[in-house]
Amino acid sequence: MESKSSLQLADFDWSFKYILGSSSLSTLELPFVNLVFHLTNDKKSARSVASDMKSVSLELDQQELKFLILKLDNANHAVKTS
Repeated sequence: MESKSSLQLADFDWSFKYILGSSSLSTLELPFVNLVFHLTNDKKSARSVASDMKSVSLELDQQELKFLILKLDNANHAVKTS
């Protein structure tokens, strides 16, 4: 039997970082996106008290971000057609 998560996205935050270099490499020039998904139990309101929320943080490079967007688009399409 397949179990489904009872969590749903309540909110999210994002930020952009551009790493220019490090102590070992003088030039990196790598863009990163930080995403924080704030999840809540679907039996509660999306405006639940902050203590009832779970946060999931991701740091993604450009390729990982494109892959995540593709997967989210595919999931959205699957939900709309079911």
